[in-house]
Amino acid sequence: HWAQLIICGLQRQLIQERIQKKAKILEYLQTAQSNKELKADADLQVLADYYATILQGMSIQARDGVTVEQLQHVVDLAMQTWHLYEVE
Repeated sequence: HWAQLIICGLQRQLIQERIQKKAKILEYLQTAQSNKELKADADLQVLADYYATILQGMSIQARDGVTVEQLQHVVDLAMQTWHLYEVE
């Protein structure tokens, strides 16, 4: 029973950390939009969800032994999305 309580506590902590990281990403995007680095019509919540998902997936991939080169390809592709919304 105590083991389940510990696991539940850890799960809640990890969920909170992911929520906080996504909030920081959203805050960064809002700043970029305010500074006219991102288009005014960019859906910042969707972008925050996207980049948080990329980061979480990369974390899992790194844990599972994917090479830095493979992860760099993911970063390169994710940054192509940034350029879609970047003010030119």
